[in-house]
Amino acid sequence: MPEYNSWRAFYLLEPWGWQDREYRTAAQMAMLFNVNKGKRVHAKKVKDFVRDMVAGITGAIKQRAEEKRYLAMSDDEKQAYIKDWFRYAGWDVK
Repeated sequence: MPEYNSWRAFYLLEPWGWQDREYRTAAQMAMLFNVNKGKRVHAKKVKDFVRDMVAGITGAIKQRAEEKRYLAMSDDEKQAYIKDWFRYAGWDVK
């Protein structure tokens, strides 16, 4: 148990994992943008480059559920589904 607590304390001081890499990458991108921006362009902050991971994961889960639902459809249902998407995009479908 003392070793576990030591690792917990170390993690609080020096975090590791995808969150750390995400922040580090965003900080580098902000630095590169700000060094190379024009005079009339506003500087970016690190948070401007951090991805919304929860939204990304949620979107991937919804997409997978939609794929499963589509694969379970009959051919006629698939054609109607595709036509609905074309109509939604503003394309005229017969």
